[in-house]
Amino acid sequence: MGSDMSPLKIGLPRKGPHMKLFAIRIENGTTILITGANREEALKDAGLTADVFEQLKQEGRRCDRAGLVETGLGPQRYELVELDEFLMTLELDEDGELQIADFGLETFQRLDGLYPILGRVSKKWTPVDAWDNPIEYKSEVREAASQERTRLGLLGLEH
Repeated sequence: MGSDMSPLKIGLPRKGPHMKLFAIRIENGTTILITGANREEALKDAGLTADVFEQLKQEGRRCDRAGLVETGLGPQRYELVELDEFLMTLELDEDGELQIADFGLETFQRLDGLYPILGRVSKKWTPVDAWDNPIEYKSEVREAASQERTRLGLLGLEH
C-alpha cells in the first residue's frame, strides 16, 4: 500500500479457548501467522476474503489482480497449514528492532514446506559448498525466491 493511504481496517482476531495457529502463504511470497477457530476464520481475519475486496473498492483502492497480490489483501491464491507447535525466538538488535533469531525445528519444517523451490536449493547446497561458492549459491537462492513469488499464481485458487 502506498504511504499516502490510510490502513485498511480489518477485524482483529478473536480470542477463545479453541483457537488454532495457522500459517497462510499468500501469492506475493509473504507468510501470515494468525490464530482462528478454523481456517475460514483465519482467512477472514487475515484479510483474504471477498468482503475485504468489497471494502477496498468502497475505499477507492486498487482492486485489480495485481493490486490484490501486491498488498496481500483480498481473495487470492494461498497455501494454508495449521501449526500444531510453534516456537520462534526474537532478539533485540542494536537499533532496538526485534529480529527473528531462530525457529523450533518443527516450526521451521512446516514453514519451510510453504517454499518448496527454496527447499530444493537448500537440499542441493551443503553449508560447505555454499561457503566455498557464495556467488553461485546466492544467485540460485535469488532465482528460487523470484520463482516462489510467482509460483502460486500458476496454481488454482487454493492449494
